Amino acid sequence: MKRKMATLLIFLLSIQLLLTGCGKKEEQVKANSLKPVVVEEVNEQSYSEEIDLSGNIKPSQTVKIAYKVPGGVVSNIFVEEGAVVKKNQVLITLDAYDYTLNLSSTNAKLESSRMKMDSQVPSKIEQAKASLDLIEKNYERMKNLYEEGAISTAQLDEIQTKYIAAKNTYQEALDAKVYTKIELEQAKAAKDKAQSDLSDTTLRSPIDGIVLKKISEVGETVAQGYPVMVLGNLNQVEIEIGVADASINKIQKGQKAKVYVYGVEKEFEGVVSEVGALADEKTRTFPVKITIDNKDHQLKPGMMGKVRIPLDKKKAVLVPVDAVLNTPQGAAVFVYDQETKKVYKRKVVPGEILHDKIEIKEGLKLGEKLVIEGQLKIKNDEAVHVEEMK
Repeated sequence: MKRKMATLLIFLLSIQLLLTGCGKKEEQVKANSLKPVVVEEVNEQSYSEEIDLSGNIKPSQTVKIAYKVPGGVVSNIFVEEGAVVKKNQVLITLDAYDYTLNLSSTNAKLESSRMKMDSQVPSKIEQAKASLDLIEKNYERMKNLYEEGAISTAQLDEIQTKYIAAKNTYQEALDAKVYTKIELEQAKAAKDKAQSDLSDTTLRSPIDGIVLKKISEVGETVAQGYPVMVLGNLNQVEIEIGVADASINKIQKGQKAKVYVYGVEKEFEGVVSEVGALADEKTRTFPVKITIDNKDHQLKPGMMGKVRIPLDKKKAVLVPVDAVLNTPQGAAVFVYDQETKKVYKRKVVPGEILHDKIEIKEGLKLGEKLVIEGQLKIKNDEAVHVEEMK
């Protein structure tokens, strides 16, 4: 009897295991027939509002050098475009022949004025003073004789006339000293100017930098003040962007910025160095300059770059861009219901795109499950199989 009961119990357990296995197999088959999706919980995320704008790289300092002297002929050019130059390095020289002659001429005039001041003028003053002293004594003696009635009025008038003439001659000699002193100073100034002009026939670099453009060639006559070469400081470069009025007040001088330069396919850190206060008349944007260190001269003038500047900190519902579908009725997403195991299409109002995320202004609630993968293969009110929950 006991053996029969044991056999019956084993038989019943076998049937139960067989039924359980069949149930699990049916569930597995059913799950495999459902379309797989990956879902993500909807939540609010913090992010920085940013602006992305493009601009051109240019030197932080650009200098157009020109001659201060009147037109001359270029005799030598010692550097080529792209050459690195040091401050005070000789770049270009003019034919100095005419300037040398002018210096010699002014030197001669200076020496003449100096000799006149040192010898001729003192000699004339001395002679005029001696003559005046002599005539003055005779005049005083003749006045006394006239008062005693020893000489006539005509004789006194004659000596008085000579006395006045001697005084005038002496004053003229003194005045000549003043005029000669002025003449000497003018000759010194002319000589210094000629010396400066001769020195200015050699053009030197005013900065440490690089030759961006060579405008003149050997043998050309260059005009005073007309640029002959353009230099740039590439130890630091800058990129200028145009910022709309809605964002300009959110940018501060000294603020950090990221600059991606397409020519070298690399991102650099920059600093906002200038924030314009006047909008461009054509673009109606405000100029903002970002300075980048460039000691290895990796960045070249003319390269294109994209500037990213963080603005305000914000919170928003951000979802993957690919999760939002563009339908004829507008933007939509699929939301997964854990109770029904189904997905439901829902219209949403999208906002800003931030890299691979997009802001959802309306249509989603915090904590809901959003389909982020597999959404292109499903339809509204369809049961799905969740492969992964993020």
